Amino acid sequence: MPYGSLVVYPMWAIFTGQPATAFPAGVDRRGLPLGLQAIGPYLDDRTTMRFAQLLEQEWHDFQAPPAYS
Repeated sequence: MPYGSLVVYPMWAIFTGQPATAFPAGVDRRGLPLGLQAIGPYLDDRTTMRFAQLLEQEWHDFQAPPAYS
């Protein structure tokens, strides 16, 4: 994906004033990190952060790439 198009995804939360939390989602076939974003209701930042925290415990936690360890 072109770097310039990465602004498209976070802009929906930014323009509507909704809280958003990015969280790790594992790695792709090439070993590059994948990330997802949870968007929550207006003024409810804690919901998106808690959602990301629960996913980290049950699904994928952050793992630094081998070159950064």
